[in-house]
Amino acid sequence: MNEILKQAGIEGGGSAKLNKHGVILQLEGDLIFGSGDARINSQALPVLDALAKYISTVSRSVDVIGHTDDVPIATATFPSNWELSAARAGQAVRYMAEKGVAPERMRAIGQAHSVAVADNGTAEGRAANRRIEFVFTVEEGDVGKKQLEDLGSGEENTDAPNE
Repeated sequence: MNEILKQAGIEGGGSAKLNKHGVILQLEGDLIFGSGDARINSQALPVLDALAKYISTVSRSVDVIGHTDDVPIATATFPSNWELSAARAGQAVRYMAEKGVAPERMRAIGQAHSVAVADNGTAEGRAANRRIEFVFTVEEGDVGKKQLEDLGSGEENTDAPNE
């Protein structure tokens, strides 16, 4: 995952981590989307193209989770942060499908501001909370689950991105 970020030239624009749900590639929302918008920025296309190529080579399902900060939005298109986060996840899933990723392997999930990773009381915190995550999920009974747990022991991130 970190190699995908490096190849796309956005090493500082995202991170890869492991938790009980699987491997998570987290991308800064401002890199992918403009403020209050769900249209994918053109500068994000190289990383999304590389990610689509990678997803096509693995057998795991992918949850694409959109997050926002807690600043209210109330437009005709996005009456709340719930719609905005879901639309962002949906746009990413749609783009991946257009690039050849099987749609049945992906889910688009909007979580609005319900799973903050930083303090929404600061501009930096709000920027960190505006993000999109690609979660390569671990299925129950999956042989790889034990391997993921072993890899994560001692370093496991206990955030629950899709609970």
